[in-house]
Amino acid sequence: MHKAVTIGVLAGTALISAHAASVNPVETTYKTTLSDSIPQEELEEIVVTASKVNLPLNLAAKQVTVITATDIERSPVRSVEDLLQYVAGVDVLQRGPHGVQADISLRGGSFDQAAILLNGVNLT
Repeated sequence: MHKAVTIGVLAGTALISAHAASVNPVETTYKTTLSDSIPQEELEEIVVTASKVNLPLNLAAKQVTVITATDIERSPVRSVEDLLQYVAGVDVLQRGPHGVQADISLRGGSFDQAAILLNGVNLT
């Protein structure tokens, strides 16, 4: 019985494969694409800056937050992650207990776009 089923399945598969190979795909007469049918127009370049003057990136204003030792002493925190929750624009997502692992994002960016340094040591 098992051999008959196996032979039947193999024969059916061979017939279906042969039929599928003999069928021609439907040919389309339309050769135009969407980009051919829509008129294209060249747009001028627009530069968006943070000021009214076009400055190189290294001269543009940046916001830097420095947390001093005095700030740390006055804050009721137990970890760097707790301290960063007091900084505007910083979002801290703790994934482990007691600050074992945390994702830090700045101003809507993702956690892999931020670098946190502690005495020059990268914590990210």
